[in-house]
Amino acid sequence: MEKVERNADILDNVKLIDDPKPTIEITKLKFKNHTLYFKGINYANSPITIKYDDQDVLTTKQNQKYFSYHFPFRGYKNFSIENENFKHIISKYDYATDTPEIMKSVFGKRYWKLTIKTPKHSLVKLTLGIKTYTLKSHFKTEITFKIPIKEVGRNKKFNIYATKKGLKTSPNLIAIIKK
Repeated sequence: MEKVERNADILDNVKLIDDPKPTIEITKLKFKNHTLYFKGINYANSPITIKYDDQDVLTTKQNQKYFSYHFPFRGYKNFSIENENFKHIISKYDYATDTPEIMKSVFGKRYWKLTIKTPKHSLVKLTLGIKTYTLKSHFKTEITFKIPIKEVGRNKKFNIYATKKGLKTSPNLIAIIKK
């Protein structure tokens, strides 16, 4: 009986808590014209520090529950939003379109068919020399460019990138043609 009473005394001095909620929540995130826009809630009401590529961009001095910021930037690094006891990371996968992947390349007599895997509802551009070819993926994840062999013969290198509404353009995929 004595052990039970001692445990009860200990429990009177200790408060059990559930897993704490994150103290920062991002409610809206969008990208437009080389600027990242985001809104959120700071449940801890403590100063917020915002970093891009581990360099301080902004530190708020006042304690505010709701925040809204925009940052012009270039590149594909991570943002971090943190307060005294929580850190929220916004990676390039949150604000940029996924990089297209080359699935298949077939040379025919008249055309070069290049099949690319890309996100749905994105606009994919292929630059070959000075010519740019554009396709929309709509509801598909694989699209095929059909390029005349005459255009391919003069150029060895090409770039592919994808754009999607509300997201940053994907990083360039640069490839060399091997026949």
